[in-house]
Amino acid sequence: EVVPESKGAQARQMKWVSIDEFMMVLTECHDVIVVDLRADAPSIPFPVPTAIVLPVSPNELDTVLELLPADRSVAFCGASNLSIFMIITSPCMEGSAPLYVLEGDLRLAEAA
Repeated sequence: EVVPESKGAQARQMKWVSIDEFMMVLTECHDVIVVDLRADAPSIPFPVPTAIVLPVSPNELDTVLELLPADRSVAFCGASNLSIFMIITSPCMEGSAPLYVLEGDLRLAEAA
């Protein structure tokens, strides 16, 4: 696990979770922000209609990371290794709320 060097602030914990595990997270915490980095995000809707989903192109990721609240959990869907590196090393990822990276094919997920 790579953790950015911090200047006194708490670095957020990042967890890799399956789609099923994420569905359980959503039942416990309703204000999770989903950052959808899939190239086909506009054509394939997120399987949870009540989730707050931000479709983001890779070139917009830096800007979006700056805007994410430190006290809200964020799940990244369709993140590449480069995207994960950008997220982990971003100085904006300090805070207390956990971060999630969704693993697996969302098309196999059942809508909540």
